[in-house]
Amino acid sequence: MNISDLISGSIGSQATEGISEKLGIDKNQTQWVVSAAIPLMMSALNYNAQKSPEKALGIQQAIDSKSSGGLLDNLAGLFNQDPTEEDDQIVQNIFGKNTENVKETLSEKSGISIGKIGGIL
Repeated sequence: MNISDLISGSIGSQATEGISEKLGIDKNQTQWVVSAAIPLMMSALNYNAQKSPEKALGIQQAIDSKSSGGLLDNLAGLFNQDPTEEDDQIVQNIFGKNTENVKETLSEKSGISIGKIGGIL
């Protein structure tokens, strides 16, 4: 299963619904941000992996260790908690110095506050 299947399938729908409910955001807006953010994240991860294998490994380790059991193994549990510093650090590791630009652009285009964009990411 590729990332597009995850986004468009039932996991993506559950994720969008959970994020929307947790952050108090319209589901359509959330879906737009998720659909826009995933390709950005994939591009940034690819860039980071080519630039620095150590950085790519660090991101993978952060994802694997997130809340014991790994981030992707615990998707349902993610919606029972607020974004953490660890989550913010993962986003920062992915986008690096471009993190604020990514948040601002997604905020401007979606109409969602920068703080909530951070929660979506």
